[in-house]
Amino acid sequence: NKIASAHAGLVLVTGATGNVGAPLVRLLAAAGAPVRAAVRAPAAPHDVRWDFTDPATFPDALRGVERLFLVRP
Repeated sequence: NKIASAHAGLVLVTGATGNVGAPLVRLLAAAGAPVRAAVRAPAAPHDVRWDFTDPATFPDALRGVERLFLVRP
């Protein structure tokens, strides 16, 4: 699968509950790519807490990440 092989490393998607981020997370996961969804209130297994106003949330969210899809507020 081209998507899974192109994203062999863990991908962190910010804005993962939005109009762009949510479909991207679903697409990557369906393709078998390792993906982590950066959200304010984690609810799913691939979710991680991320808050642009709280830099203390960055280290855990970024741990092991090789690629970042950044959507800023």
